[in-house]
Amino acid sequence: MPDYEIRIRKSSKLFRNELVEYDEKYAFDPASHEEVYLKEFVAENRASMIESYKKLKGLLTSQDIKDIRSRYQMTQKEYALALGFGEITVHRFEKGSIQSYADDEIMRLSADANDMYKLLNNNRDCFREENFVRLMDTVRELQKLQRNRIARFEMSEFTNLTLTATSVLDVARYMIKKYNHQYDWLDVETVMITPAKLQLLLYFVEALSLCIYQRSAFTNDIYLGKLGPYVPEISHEYGRKERLEENDEVYLSNGLHKIADTVIESYGQLELLLLVSICKSEPPCANKKIDERIERNEIREYFSRIYQ
Repeated sequence: MPDYEIRIRKSSKLFRNELVEYDEKYAFDPASHEEVYLKEFVAENRASMIESYKKLKGLLTSQDIKDIRSRYQMTQKEYALALGFGEITVHRFEKGSIQSYADDEIMRLSADANDMYKLLNNNRDCFREENFVRLMDTVRELQKLQRNRIARFEMSEFTNLTLTATSVLDVARYMIKKYNHQYDWLDVETVMITPAKLQLLLYFVEALSLCIYQRSAFTNDIYLGKLGPYVPEISHEYGRKERLEENDEVYLSNGLHKIADTVIESYGQLELLLLVSICKSEPPCANKKIDERIERNEIREYFSRIYQ
């Protein structure tokens, strides 16, 4: 193939009475300074236009549908039958056919493992027993993960933010001040954060940092204790205190700041014993012995599955 440059430009086209803007791929010949027609780009650009049209109309894109189906490790046919569609319906949607709003709503529902459980069970007769059992096992595993999806956020919220690792003590000081301010209106005895709860919240800060940014919030080792994950430096600094209070201002990178706030607003509102139960039942901790180190790669892998 000649030395054409492959370029992308914003284009628009009238489709189904809607002006659709999309990314159009084209070839440019720098020698002649002219655009070059390439047949293979025609179908690709139409697919790009269709995807943009789906977004414009509030429909799942072909990639969205693939992503939902892939979570359940289903073939296109299996996913279609599980939803009560015709055998090749999902194949057509993933190839660019535009689904109805009714079909779109069913596929959106299926993204929730609990709803997929109901859909699959309702269409059990469409599968051989061994296939049904295999698919249901996958759905049940995702239900377990979904139950531990405590924080509510979109990955896009972190796109323009950056995370810089810092001292675990800096993160702790920020968490203490933020937590106490967040819940100081509650008329309960345990309003101020305790060392045990701080340890668990720091673990979730690290978990979300690894999941979202693939980077650590802090580099200190994390071990399994009787009440779940702990960082020795935090035990040394705060371990003998019943209630923690910090007044100093601590500055974190905007990405880490956002993660810390997310953890406090979600995991922070749960009782200590519930947090302990969640942590100790999850794979990064479940098979560990007391005072055994919890590996970063195990934390990253597990929480990436929860928040995928």
